[in-house]
Amino acid sequence: MTMINFVFALVMPLSLLLTIILFIRIPLYRYFGAKQAYQLWFAVPLFIVYWFLPNNVKTTIVVEVPELLVSGLGQQQQSEALQRSGEVLGAIYLAGATLGFAAIIIGSYRVYQRTKSAVSATLSAPVAPDKIPVYLADIAAPMLMGVVKPAIYVPLQFITRYSPAQQHLIIQHELYHNRRRDIVWNIIATSVTVLFWFNPLIWLSYLYFRHDQELSCDQNVLDGASVEHRKEYAKAVLASHNPSQMAVIHNCFGRKGTTSMMTQRISNMASPGRYNKLLACVMLLGLTALAATQVTARASDTNQPASKEALKLHNPIVRIKPAYPADAKAQGVEGAVVLEYGITPNGTVENIRVIESIPAGVFDDAAKLALAQWRFVPHELEGVVGTKKITFKL
Repeated sequence: MTMINFVFALVMPLSLLLTIILFIRIPLYRYFGAKQAYQLWFAVPLFIVYWFLPNNVKTTIVVEVPELLVSGLGQQQQSEALQRSGEVLGAIYLAGATLGFAAIIIGSYRVYQRTKSAVSATLSAPVAPDKIPVYLADIAAPMLMGVVKPAIYVPLQFITRYSPAQQHLIIQHELYHNRRRDIVWNIIATSVTVLFWFNPLIWLSYLYFRHDQELSCDQNVLDGASVEHRKEYAKAVLASHNPSQMAVIHNCFGRKGTTSMMTQRISNMASPGRYNKLLACVMLLGLTALAATQVTARASDTNQPASKEALKLHNPIVRIKPAYPADAKAQGVEGAVVLEYGITPNGTVENIRVIESIPAGVFDDAAKLALAQWRFVPHELEGVVGTKKITFKL
């Protein structure tokens, strides 16, 4: 359940970050270009990595919660019902995540099946300096596949459908995807999307992440290109649009999207976009400095006396009483468990571990299962560690 607790603890802060990115990307794209808008999305994996950092690298604030007495007489049905509801929600989440990962694997396998009979392509435009092989395959649009051994696959009609200039531009587009290791980032993005499948905002963000990825590739290929080359490139994109189903992790030249997205992509090719490297660097440095300032401020705040914030965590707002183990109750066994746990800024409980158990192992599972469902008030502290003694008495 640790992973599930982590996912639910991260829902609100991740949603806030995605909302900020979705708003910032619009003026960033408009005034600085698609490359800078695309770079915004790298804040998401960095943010998740930050949340994965163990508590021992953060300032620790210990909050001792009063002892909880669990009686073997009465109040069992309500506790068991709440536990069952938590188990049902956990099962639904795991089922959704499993189906999501299965869909990715099946989709990738279907694409692989269509490229098994691929043959080497002879193009008028050289592929160097990347030296990535190009194959003709039974697919609808050009695409990049592979992480360890990347290769470009193009439709069987590639030579006749596209002019030599268009072929060259398409290959350059896919090569740029490979240089940036976009397939690796796609795997990370789809994994995050599946882990948070229940959040509609994550699906919207994934859609715009892939859209910005294609726009930034277009911008790179067309930097310094003539108007004639831009027209050829736009024709190539239109000719490849709306292909048959493709696996989500691969980079497809004619990737599906909304009509407004395709309109934006074509209009971006009509003329060179406004792009000022100096201003873009200044803005990115400013955003980085702002983020660093906020992190530093939060760290300094946690080093200050936090009595008011700590008092808020003295008592949970949702407290689930452990169920008295049936075997222990039948045998007349009493005891106690001392638990240590982390309290996230969202108020959820994580990293539960047993400090003391009397008798050893008898009441541990019941106490941990109940504590995992506790909720505290949201707060601004980092590295909060709580301790709790739960006594089981007949």
